[in-house]
Amino acid sequence: MKKPKPPKSKQPQARTQPQPQIEPKTSLPWQVLHTWWGMLVAGLAMLGTIQGGISTFDFFHALFQDTKPDIQIAGDGKTPFALPLVVKNKSRLFAMTDIKWRCGIEDARTADGSRFSQFSITWDRLPTKIEPDETETYPCNLVNGPVTSAIIVPIFEYKTLWFSRSFSQKKFTWYGASDPPRWVASGAP
Repeated sequence: MKKPKPPKSKQPQARTQPQPQIEPKTSLPWQVLHTWWGMLVAGLAMLGTIQGGISTFDFFHALFQDTKPDIQIAGDGKTPFALPLVVKNKSRLFAMTDIKWRCGIEDARTADGSRFSQFSITWDRLPTKIEPDETETYPCNLVNGPVTSAIIVPIFEYKTLWFSRSFSQKKFTWYGASDPPRWVASGAP
């Protein structure tokens, strides 16, 4: 026969005391930030970040603004309108696209007394894109015969990225009666 097991003594179970909540330790950066010099360093870091953003914006804005045409006359003294105008994209980063070219005549006089003024001609089938730091040629051959004087204004419409832009700030004056006959540029470079 089996011996009966002695009954287990019921001991009062120890009650668990609620553990006090331990507050998490504050991280060192947070502790430093709550000091006066920590706030100073944080403020200077924020100002430096803002200045860096402004400098980056200024850099790309300047590159964008450089995307202007540099227009020069390629004509000679004998046939001032027969040779084209040379257009250079001065930008080192952005191309000029969707180009529309017009040659505006403010005033032109020929040897036989004919006068042309205040009109422009648009050409089709011309280059519609100038890559950065590249050059293209565009015609401005409006008048046949000897021209004694003329003022032309190249009108150059284009896009840089998705922004439409226009340039018509440069004038060329033809002095056909001078010796030697020549073009003189005026206005924006």
